[in-house]
Amino acid sequence: MQDALKSKKHLWITLVIAFAVLEIAVIALSSSAIMRIAGTVANACFIMVVGHVLYYGWNTTWNAIKNNKKISVVFVLSFLFECAIAASCYRNYLLSTAFGQYVMLFQTFMLPSVLLGLFGIYIWKLDTWKLYLMIGTLLGLGMLMMIPIGGVPDEVVHVVAAYRVSNTLLGIKEQATDIIMRADDLKSLSTDFGRNMYFDINGYENYIRAIATPLQDGSLVHAEYMIVDMPVLYFIPAVGITIGRLLQLGTYVTLLLGRIANFAMYMALTTYAIKKIPFGKLPMLVLLLMPMELQQAMSYSYDAPVNAISLIAIAFTVKIILSKDDKILSRKELIVMLITSLALFPSKGKAYFLISLLPWCSLLWKKHPLNSQILKRTICLISGLLLLTVIAVVIWNYTGAKNFQYSLTTLTYEGSLPEPLQGYSLGYFVAHPFDLVKVYASTVMYFASYYYGTFVGVELAWLDLLLPNAFTVMYTILLFFASIKRAGNDVVISKRAKLLFFTVSLLTFCFILGGMLIGWTPVTSGVILGVQGRYMFPFALLVLLLLGSNLLQIDAKIDNLLVITLVLTAFTSVEYLCLHL
Repeated sequence: MQDALKSKKHLWITLVIAFAVLEIAVIALSSSAIMRIAGTVANACFIMVVGHVLYYGWNTTWNAIKNNKKISVVFVLSFLFECAIAASCYRNYLLSTAFGQYVMLFQTFMLPSVLLGLFGIYIWKLDTWKLYLMIGTLLGLGMLMMIPIGGVPDEVVHVVAAYRVSNTLLGIKEQATDIIMRADDLKSLSTDFGRNMYFDINGYENYIRAIATPLQDGSLVHAEYMIVDMPVLYFIPAVGITIGRLLQLGTYVTLLLGRIANFAMYMALTTYAIKKIPFGKLPMLVLLLMPMELQQAMSYSYDAPVNAISLIAIAFTVKIILSKDDKILSRKELIVMLITSLALFPSKGKAYFLISLLPWCSLLWKKHPLNSQILKRTICLISGLLLLTVIAVVIWNYTGAKNFQYSLTTLTYEGSLPEPLQGYSLGYFVAHPFDLVKVYASTVMYFASYYYGTFVGVELAWLDLLLPNAFTVMYTILLFFASIKRAGNDVVISKRAKLLFFTVSLLTFCFILGGMLIGWTPVTSGVILGVQGRYMFPFALLVLLLLGSNLLQIDAKIDNLLVITLVLTAFTSVEYLCLHL
């Protein structure tokens, strides 16, 4: 490689000079920082493409095109499709306007995502984790630009939680129910930052002006605000906020630094997960590039670290199950697995604790497997206990359940309701044991399509930024074909492991619904309220791994086409947020 670089020394010098000239022109002709950034990114992309052609030579490049006609057709069609989508974004926006320039900056992240994806798949033949790191970063930054700060569910609460950790880093002491913020930051907090700024161009222009507004009043003021658990999950975005405060940057630039820091942490963790998992890389890739996951990844939401560490836990689980070596994990991997489990166990009200224990149970089983006789006895014992429990519940329902004294919980929703509502309690279900089954069944039947839609991401922002249902269809197809077995691949998850994955997924789903049943649902509703499909992401990969079977196989040659289809679908889903205006 060094010899090749030396032989092309004059080429590299020429390209550097060309980039410098173009950059000087951009700085001289651009009146705004947004246009300068956009021009810099565009120049870098242009120099990269030109350098690639000149490095390999025109003849070599042309011969590669002639000898790979199918791939060339894919390149051309993908490029034309990308250009058509990007051109649609510019149709009604003038570059002289703030939003037009904002779209220009947006496209500097979006357009390279497809081009680099094509090169990564067909030319560079990158590993899945490298391809994801490149594509996911660009698409995530595009999503970050299209959904303003505060535009993700409960993001304001998460911003405040990160701000509290930032205060700790800066040595600022505050009371339990108190928050100390800069006056400008608190003023923006009172309007929920950019929560309602993504519906039209005027809203985006207000958001752009807010980003460009420098700090005017940095004095510290007090305000009452709720506390969020698990402050450790907000440490990384708090570092970004702290840097912005130390540099005396404006409110929105400071908060953008926190968002970017959180996204960088998410990309590092998920890239590690997709690199470590020995089987199931493609379904993981599809999951990570869904619109909902991209949205949560670039926000302040603790969904970002929780989802990332859940994938790491599953990656280690699969690695342990498929390992045939005595030394399954290195010491560093065991330390990472321990930290992952400790962080995931208490998250979301401990709803995901089974996923945090999954790699350790798999490791214990691998090191000390039960013989078939003990296993059969254990299964019989558990089955017997379950049967006795069902019988006891039925007898209880028809004997003493009606006379059981219980009290209901009080639902206040942090004072957002004029009068408190009465919510379910554990005592209620002791007195009405069959109602638990009834409310679960009613919830699944009523909300099934809603859960799946909010899992994929056709309802973004505060569930009022809608994508066409065609995206649900596309991601369903991609998830299915990414998960089924490839012909010639002998790696198969065992039936026992699949039973374990299914059990953990089902119980985790029940725990998620159970938490919202007790803490959020009034007894008058009849169905469980407050659950969204994005809560299912931590165990989604376990469900997809169940699809691999010798009964259904396809040729692995489809993988490249599947991945580029995924990139184009993800690209279009983010672009649609700009197109809908």
